[in-house]
Amino acid sequence: MFRKQYKKGFTPTPTLSKVGVSFAGAKRGFTLVETLVAVAILTTAIAGPMTFAIKNISAASVAQDQLVAFELAQEPFEYARNVRDSNLLKNIDATEPVDWLYGLVDECLDGKSCYIDAANDTVTECVSECPNLNRSDDNGYQYVDGNDSGFKRIVKISKNLNGDDEYEAVIEVKVSWTGKYGPREIKLQNNIYKWR
Repeated sequence: MFRKQYKKGFTPTPTLSKVGVSFAGAKRGFTLVETLVAVAILTTAIAGPMTFAIKNISAASVAQDQLVAFELAQEPFEYARNVRDSNLLKNIDATEPVDWLYGLVDECLDGKSCYIDAANDTVTECVSECPNLNRSDDNGYQYVDGNDSGFKRIVKISKNLNGDDEYEAVIEVKVSWTGKYGPREIKLQNNIYKWR
């Protein structure tokens, strides 16, 4: 009868005929052990990249929250610079000049906490606790309308540094939120100067 030749290096699956048992029409194929080994190898090959992808998605979510918090912390600095510049420009020809931080100092100065809503041009003192920022698709982060974003921003302004409150003030901003891994916060501080 015809005998099949195998290429070198190929080991056929053992059949019962080699053990001494013979079945008519028995076909060679994978055994259960080989199938289980193949499934285990495929599972390992797929599980590794999937775990890596899930961790990357989690890291991207955390990074997004940190980026939003950093941008929210930067906004009061820009707002304070705008207030300072507007006041100093108004004082050029004014008969009654205003303080260079007018509009910020009453609500935020000397240990008071306040929140600044740059979108609506308001500065409000936090009476007991500062509210969370809201997020709306039309106007971004603000306090007036939108859904609760989970971010809270607290601003404090200090003058009278080294006995000289005429030309320098310190703005401290703290942004806190609850992220994927629990409560988080960032604190930024910036000095602002009277340039004129």
